Amino acid sequence: MIGVAPEPIYKADESPELSIVCTARNDNHGGDLVKRMGLCFNGILELAERHKLACELVVVEWNPPNGEPKLPEIISWPDKHNYCSVRIIEVPNSLHQEYEHGDNLPLYQMIAKNVGIRRSRGRMVLATNIDILFTDALFEFFASGKMSEGKMYRVDRYDTDGDIKETDPIDKQLETALNSTVRVGARGGSWNCRTGNYSIIHRSLADSPHYETRRYPLHTNACGDFTLMSRKDWFEIGAYWETDVFSFHLDSILCYTAHFSGLVEEFLPSPMWIHHIEHGSGWTPETEKSGILDNRLKSGGVPKISENELEAFYNEMASASRPIKCPNSADWGHAADQLTEQIMCRAEWDNRTMQLRTDVISAALPALALHTEITGLSV
Repeated sequence: MIGVAPEPIYKADESPELSIVCTARNDNHGGDLVKRMGLCFNGILELAERHKLACELVVVEWNPPNGEPKLPEIISWPDKHNYCSVRIIEVPNSLHQEYEHGDNLPLYQMIAKNVGIRRSRGRMVLATNIDILFTDALFEFFASGKMSEGKMYRVDRYDTDGDIKETDPIDKQLETALNSTVRVGARGGSWNCRTGNYSIIHRSLADSPHYETRRYPLHTNACGDFTLMSRKDWFEIGAYWETDVFSFHLDSILCYTAHFSGLVEEFLPSPMWIHHIEHGSGWTPETEKSGILDNRLKSGGVPKISENELEAFYNEMASASRPIKCPNSADWGHAADQLTEQIMCRAEWDNRTMQLRTDVISAALPALALHTEITGLSV
C-alpha cells in the first residue's frame, strides 16, 4: 500500500456494509436521463430490501445546470427504507468553475465520485454510474459477508438497448435487459452480439512486454461502471486521480494503481454482471472508430489521456512493480469544502446511528445548546 490514508469524514461506528457511489447532473446527458436514473436507483433500493443489505446510495450532483430542477426534485424517492439510505451531495458551480476546462466539461466524473467516496460510510465502496442495473446475484454477494479488504472486485458489463419499463418489477427489468443485450464487455475486449465483431481493449497494452509477465491483463473493460474495494483501500491508494482532463482512462489507472499497491483483482463470475443502459453519448467500440468523442473533446479544447500515455503509465508501474505516486492532495474529494447534502430516505441502521449520536450529544451539552446542535446537525 502507498502513503497514509487520510481521515474519513465519517467514523467506523457509522458504517453500513456497502456505499454505492455515482454522479449525475440534470442535463439529460445521453437522453432519457431521468428514466435511466430511476431504473438504476429503484433497482438498488428493491434489491437491498430483498437481500437485507445495510447500504447507502451516495449520489454526487456535480455543477447543477442553472434554471433546471435539481436531482432531489426529479426522482421519486421513498419516504423510508429498511436497509438503504439515500444521500445527495451537491458540488456547486462555484467549485466547478475552479477547473480550467469547466466551461467545456460540465461534469468531472471521477472527481465527483471522489467527493462521494471521501464522504462514504460503508465498509466497502462501489464506484459505479447512474445507468446501471445490478443483477440479483450481485446483491446476494454484497449481502453475503464475503467482501474482503485487499481485493478489487470486477465484473463483465452487458449493454442493453431494450425497452425496460419503469413499471415492471426488477426481475422483469433484468430479463428484458438480458434479452436485449447488444454487446458484452469482458476481460480483454467487447463482443457485439448482433454483428459478431470483437474489439480488443487497450490494444497497445496487449503488445507490451509486461502484459503477460506481470500478472496481467487486468479486467479494465468498463471499469468505471463497477469498481468495488474496501473504503480503507480506496483511501490508501488515494482514489481516482484528480486531473483537469476528460475522465477517459482514469478508471483504468485506478485499477493499475490498486494492483501495484498489492490489491488482488477478483472477477465475479456469471451471473454476477451488470447491465448498462445504452444512451446517445456513451462510449462504445463502434463510436470510438468514428472518432465522435475525440472530435467533441478537441472542439472544446478538453484534453484526455491517450492510449500511448496510458501505456507509459502502465509500463512505468510494471517495470518498477509499484504504483505511480497519486497526484491528489490530502483534501482529495473536496474534503475541505462544506458541501450541501440532502437525505432523501434514511435506513433503519442509519436511524440507530442518528440516535446514538444524539445520545452522545445529549450527555455532553446543556439543554439549550443541545437544541441548537441537533437542529443544525450535519449528517
